[in-house]
Amino acid sequence: MVIKTKSVFDQGDVGDGFRVCVMRFVRSYYKYDLWLSDLAPSIELLNDWRGKRISWEEYERRYLEEIKGRKEVIEKLLGLIKEKGVVTLLCAEKEDKYCHRRLLKEYLGRFFS
Repeated sequence: MVIKTKSVFDQGDVGDGFRVCVMRFVRSYYKYDLWLSDLAPSIELLNDWRGKRISWEEYERRYLEEIKGRKEVIEKLLGLIKEKGVVTLLCAEKEDKYCHRRLLKEYLGRFFS
């Protein structure tokens, strides 16, 4: 089982497997197989980060707390990963370093180690 990450603006390819958009809002031209908006950070958390009211470390801590409370959607995604074999998590950020999709990938990886 493989979990990948990409920006929705990156070219899709066969190696992406099943593409899951994990953003709060999407545009009609994004290419994905499933949209799981419940895995996006809350609006409050996004606003705090974008408004520079919190550090990245605080963002990470709060995001991980948020998704721990979303067991149903996490279980759904874990099932898809097992079923599809390769899943790519999509978000609008260009780089993974400061993106929740990387945090989500790392969190999900704990279930497969």
